[in-house]
Amino acid sequence: MEFFAPLFPAEEMRQLVKSLKALQDNLGKFNDYSVQQNFLAGMLAGDTWRGAEALEVAKAIGALTAMLYRLQGEERSHLMNNFAQFDSPEIKSEFTQLFHKEEGPDEDNSLLQQ
Repeated sequence: MEFFAPLFPAEEMRQLVKSLKALQDNLGKFNDYSVQQNFLAGMLAGDTWRGAEALEVAKAIGALTAMLYRLQGEERSHLMNNFAQFDSPEIKSEFTQLFHKEEGPDEDNSLLQQ
């Protein structure tokens, strides 16, 4: 949307992009937490450490995984709140007003095919 923003009214696009960016940020963080947890689980599953070292590594990985899980839960809550705002009738109306193709002389999209 940002690429085409100059073609549309600035303030309306700014609001839509802002709403969409919030969702993208939430999804990015949520995914990062998942990737990090999977990486740590893979480290724990490996047989690199032995004895007392293995126990210390397992404790550290367990603590990090618990922290990441908590952060991911918080991010899920933020995501749900931002999605509810993004899915609002107001945002839907703004999208419709900005992007609804009006009936006109190029209904068959012939200009796009040149």
